Amino acid sequence: MFVIFGQRMGPATLQQATSFPLPTTLAGTSIKVSGGGVTADAVMIYTSAGQVAAILPSRIPPGDATVTVTYNNQTSPPASIRVARSSFGIFTRNQAGSGPGIVQNYVSGTSQPVNARTDAAKPGQVMILWGTGLGPVDFDETRPPQVRNLDVELEILVGGKSAKVLYKGRSPEFPGIDQLNFELPADVPLGCDVPLAIRAATVVSNFASIAIATNGGVCSDAVGLSAADMEKMRSGGQLRIAGVVLNKTIVAELNGVLDGWSVDFSRYTHDVALKARSIGREAFESEEPPIPFGTCSVSTGKVKADDLDFPSDPVRPENLYGGPVLTLQGPRGTRQTTGDLGGQIPGFTDNYGPEFLVPGVYTTDNGNGGGSVGPYRATLTLPAPLEWTSQTSLPTVRRTQDLTVTWNGGDASKEIVVISGLSFDPTSEVGGAFGCVERASVGRFTVPAWVLSALPTSGLWPGTTMVKGMLGLNQYSILDATRFQAQGMDVAFFGYEITQYKFAKFE
Repeated sequence: MFVIFGQRMGPATLQQATSFPLPTTLAGTSIKVSGGGVTADAVMIYTSAGQVAAILPSRIPPGDATVTVTYNNQTSPPASIRVARSSFGIFTRNQAGSGPGIVQNYVSGTSQPVNARTDAAKPGQVMILWGTGLGPVDFDETRPPQVRNLDVELEILVGGKSAKVLYKGRSPEFPGIDQLNFELPADVPLGCDVPLAIRAATVVSNFASIAIATNGGVCSDAVGLSAADMEKMRSGGQLRIAGVVLNKTIVAELNGVLDGWSVDFSRYTHDVALKARSIGREAFESEEPPIPFGTCSVSTGKVKADDLDFPSDPVRPENLYGGPVLTLQGPRGTRQTTGDLGGQIPGFTDNYGPEFLVPGVYTTDNGNGGGSVGPYRATLTLPAPLEWTSQTSLPTVRRTQDLTVTWNGGDASKEIVVISGLSFDPTSEVGGAFGCVERASVGRFTVPAWVLSALPTSGLWPGTTMVKGMLGLNQYSILDATRFQAQGMDVAFFGYEITQYKFAKFE
């Protein structure tokens, strides 16, 4: 299935195909696809003025192709597309291709609940995954799909481990939609956001996540929310989270250091928590979920040519008011305004004065409280940055080769290390980012080539000769080590995030 966005492509009210055989013209809208000497009518799924969906005809060969939309005898100019034999897309709860996937826990022939943070799978359990893009078929795509395995080399990766594939083919009821049945490995990582990806032939899908717990039920994270936190949300219908985070960014190549702090008070309903890409990460600069140790996840999306930020999760919690006074005290003074505290990344940020976040003891409070949050006071010891021992030897990242990153330092009882990478192609305005989690005490991590292959090659910053790709070594505090009590909040933590970046070309 594919979707086209535009204007005046169909009727004002969405019209959907509702019976077989599916049409090639729906409410006056039709789509033609041409490529490799073949022209074919796409099979219509729905149409509206601004958005249409259809099935790409299986007889269009891989390679460059064009698409035109006709509505009421008016045809659009052709748009260029690239056709791959297989390019799988996992359906997700937030409908943006990230976060919890649409995956069912197979319990019995009559019970297949959708996997969720409060309805986790068990190691060894059979799962049913939904998506599209598995590959071409040789039957009539306007008719109900035939149930059979497709001839495609397929690997289902759960927490980086290969799952046993039981079925790989079209859904028996929904044209253009693929169904993958698989068995979770017995040694699959546990957590609320275990990364899930599909490798079809050589193409890696979007990364989604599933929840896995030893006995199913409510999940927990080794470095994030506990099972008790998740149970509180399930039984009470909400989870209120307060986060205070010290953010330090270091770019040694530019002699740059930027310090800041963030405070966030959020309320997650059960429904929002099921759909959100991550829970309780709003105060961090990176909102990626705390995935299990030894695993990696990837985010991709459209990015403006001069930007470094990906589109945020479309599913957001409710913001709560924590009071008029927010104070941070540390070795270099007191601040009462969140945001930038000191330092500068030359060429990228303003100069905010002397460096503020140095190793030492910090205290935060919100005075007498206010709104939904009662008064609190919390203390944190900020450590020194890790020594990134492999930093100077990583100017180029080969996306077809494993990448090993090494470091010294770190407190395994209080923090984790996240190895990250960013790569952008400003011409196509496509970007990708990976993050891999390891215990701080391990000192090294090897990023698999299949993870790196999901990122685009790096272009240049517009108007410069500077490559638009970066590698990062990040220290994050573990949630349990930084918890404090705040009236009106179910979870409260005072944490830190120390990120070291270097420019690197992905090719």
